[in-house]
Amino acid sequence: TKERIARLDSMGISWNPLDESWEAMPKQLADYCDQYGDHNVPAGWPDNKSLATWVSNQRRAKKKFDSNNTQEITGEHIAALDWMGFS
Repeated sequence: TKERIARLDSMGISWNPLDESWEAMPKQLADYCDQYGDHNVPAGWPDNKSLATWVSNQRRAKKKFDSNNTQEITGEHIAALDWMGFS
C-alpha cells in the first residue's frame, strides 16, 4: 500500500541497492587513484577487496559490452568510468 511505501521510505529503505552500491565504488576508486596515481587496483587487494573485485568486474563487463556480448553494464556507467579515466 502507499502507506507501507511511505513508512519504508521514511526508514531509508533503498529501492535500488545495486545502483547505490555501484555509485559508491567510483568514489573509492577515485580515492585509490589519488593515493596511487592510477586505477590499477590489484586483484584481491587486501586493503579493499570489494574495490578490487568491483574494478575487475567493471573491466570484464566493459569488454563484454564493447564486443556486444552483454548488457551487464550500462552506457551511463561506462561514461562515468570513462570520465574518470578508467580503462
